[in-house]
Amino acid sequence: MVTNKHHSPAYLWVKLSAMEQVIWGSAYANAKGSPATRARVADRTIRSLQHLEGRRDSVRGSEYEAARCNVILDPPEFEAWYRVQVRIDNGPAAKKLSQHDYAEAYERYRMGLGDFY
Repeated sequence: MVTNKHHSPAYLWVKLSAMEQVIWGSAYANAKGSPATRARVADRTIRSLQHLEGRRDSVRGSEYEAARCNVILDPPEFEAWYRVQVRIDNGPAAKKLSQHDYAEAYERYRMGLGDFY
């Protein structure tokens, strides 16, 4: 990460998520030019990614947060946790979920684990 007078490179690196660190490293490795130029390209890549993430219209469900936190749950554990989490998220207005709803949420969770591992 490019050093400026307010932050050291190590401080900025630890602020990145694991996925952002991989993307930053990949952008740095694939860029051309001096190390400083390559670092600026990688920084721009991460800023663009963060900007796009902030523009997502949909609210991500709790299954994405569990995946992001790298909490490993098997299907029965996930269903028990998800049943309660939906009630916490939605309060009395929470709709009763079917087995199909749980299976779809578990698949989103399972696929999300690969995004954040």
